[in-house]
Amino acid sequence: MSRRKLMAVTAVIESLLLFSISASGEMNAEQVLSQYRQSQGWMQSVSMKIDVKGSQTGYKDKGPYGASFTFRRTAGNAEWRGNIFGFDKDGNIDPNNNHTINDIISAGRYISFTSHVGKPVTIAALAKDYAPFLEDLLENSSNGGPLWGRIYGNNHKSIPDLLADSEQLSIRQENIGGLNCFVLEGVGDYGATTAWIAPDKGYNAVKWMILKTDGDLFDDVPVSAVRWTAVFEASVFTRLNGLFVPTAAVFTLTDTYQEGNTYTTREQYSLSEVVLNPDFAALSAFNVNLPNGTKVQVRESPGIRYIGKDGAAAPAVDGPTFDEIEKMVDHIKAGQ
Repeated sequence: MSRRKLMAVTAVIESLLLFSISASGEMNAEQVLSQYRQSQGWMQSVSMKIDVKGSQTGYKDKGPYGASFTFRRTAGNAEWRGNIFGFDKDGNIDPNNNHTINDIISAGRYISFTSHVGKPVTIAALAKDYAPFLEDLLENSSNGGPLWGRIYGNNHKSIPDLLADSEQLSIRQENIGGLNCFVLEGVGDYGATTAWIAPDKGYNAVKWMILKTDGDLFDDVPVSAVRWTAVFEASVFTRLNGLFVPTAAVFTLTDTYQEGNTYTTREQYSLSEVVLNPDFAALSAFNVNLPNGTKVQVRESPGIRYIGKDGAAAPAVDGPTFDEIEKMVDHIKAGQ
């Protein structure tokens, strides 16, 4: 019997057991999942500092790395500002591999610019359609994506989404790290998803896991690894405004391929300066501090030159710009 069929049969049996549990007043799987979704409300309006320490095995010439940045988010706005760096052989930040991070979504656009620490910014990228960039940034593990139950490879579905879309959603109970947890399990197009939900931590997930094997999707195509496993584990929660926020956690991604090669990425998160519903104006959040005169590449207008001007992109009024405009005019005339 295949893994999918076995889990489906198991889920049916467990759902029958759940019916009797629910009838006795206990929470069923759908109720626990709803509470889990609600527990993530803190991430809708937040400011925090995130420190990341990462390591990789199985890769050639890839050493330990880290990041330290401020993450802020509210409706239609998000930003990641700070540094990403490598470590030298003594475990110190390598001054030759230390770069700034500036990924800002504000005023209906996405802008990104970086530079080596101590060096001026030379170029920036801007896109008016910011939605796909926001999704990618929120799902990047180095940006903290697993902290809010997201990781790439699932067509932008979060852990609650994957569980809700499961062919069968089952529930059981388990003690993990001294916490009594509801364990939600489901199987869908993107593999098997499991989440350990702790009522004592505001129905947050103290652990979640996605397992993809042969035939499971990685976004829109079958996963290339014979086994792809993403595991998130939170060790510390901080209570703020009645909500629990994970402030110390580890994420591990492991890919194993047919020839036997295994690649592992492990990232450790430490959160501080967490403020829910902050005064973003007082924090000068989402302001674009791009130096005037910086070259800007606008995704929707690749043939026109732009420069940064007062936090926005303005056409560079010079010969090449006018030449491009004249070509566009000639092209329009030729089509008449």
